[in-house]
Amino acid sequence: MTTKIFTPGPTAALAATETTSRVALPGAGSQVRVVNSSENMAFIQFGDSAVEATTGAIPLPAGLVEVFSNPLNTNSHVAAICASGETASLYFTTGDGV
Repeated sequence: MTTKIFTPGPTAALAATETTSRVALPGAGSQVRVVNSSENMAFIQFGDSAVEATTGAIPLPAGLVEVFSNPLNTNSHVAAICASGETASLYFTTGDGV
């Protein structure tokens, strides 16, 4: 099996707070590269234009860079939230590969 190196597309930014917020994924791609450039944990949830995140969603530790699959572009949006009193700067880059 050959691993395809991640080929990036556009990037969307999201400032996560203690209130859930969402952003549209910025283009087509089978993967989404996620960067948490902050010093705080954030939690994300992929879904449609009504998606909401809770602190029970996917945890993103501070400084994390991870690639998630989005087969057939099934998810159009991503939501994020932080614990009470915290914020996080998140970046979502659509593309293909890992």
